[in-house]
Amino acid sequence: MPSLRPLLALALLGFSTVAAQTNAERARALQGAWQFVETSNPRTLQTIDNQQGYRLFVDGHFAWVRVNGLRPRPQVDSTATSVQLWSVYERLFTAQGGTYEVRGDTLITRTAVSETPAAMAAGNFNVWMYRVVGDELYVSLVGNQAGAVDNVITGLYTRVRFPTTPTN
Repeated sequence: MPSLRPLLALALLGFSTVAAQTNAERARALQGAWQFVETSNPRTLQTIDNQQGYRLFVDGHFAWVRVNGLRPRPQVDSTATSVQLWSVYERLFTAQGGTYEVRGDTLITRTAVSETPAAMAAGNFNVWMYRVVGDELYVSLVGNQAGAVDNVITGLYTRVRFPTTPTN
């Protein structure tokens, strides 16, 4: 079963820390703002995305915005066609918000708002394996309402630390 190898590897990497933490402790460690670093494919070790983005987790709610790809999105002006606009927003930009729950090293998200209407369909959800190591968050999409995903990719985020004094 080669498609389960990345999932098994991620599970083994995080097993020792998962056993020592309760769901509440793991959920608290996840809370806050996380800045996107990159998405990579564990099979090929290639970086897929490295543009700006953030994930926020607060009291059972999440928000996620990110520019996809290895280059900034192309500029469009008022003369852009609907096809050109859709290509910039549909494939090159991710924006979602909704609710989440933590079960051990698993994060289950249910999207209420998305740039892609299909993501908001009733009954849809995503299953992620995650681990927090210091100020780094590793998140891998491993399944959804249809079952396991074939191509597991892993996103790396760093915790956003806010200054203790106002900056303005």
